[in-house]
Amino acid sequence: MLIIWKIFCILLLSLGAFGVGLGISYLDFFLLFIGLLFLLCFFLALKQAREDAGSFPDE
Repeated sequence: MLIIWKIFCILLLSLGAFGVGLGISYLDFFLLFIGLLFLLCFFLALKQAREDAGSFPDE
């Protein structure tokens, strides 16, 4: 199950960075917003994966 979280996190990080990069280069705030949302989802998925792995319990 942890490998699925890793793949999901890498996918979210790459989509977020790509969206932010396109948003900055084209001065498109919608793409920038979508990229920031993907990066936020990446951090939330990373936190959930760490909790599932037992590294950082939520206490």
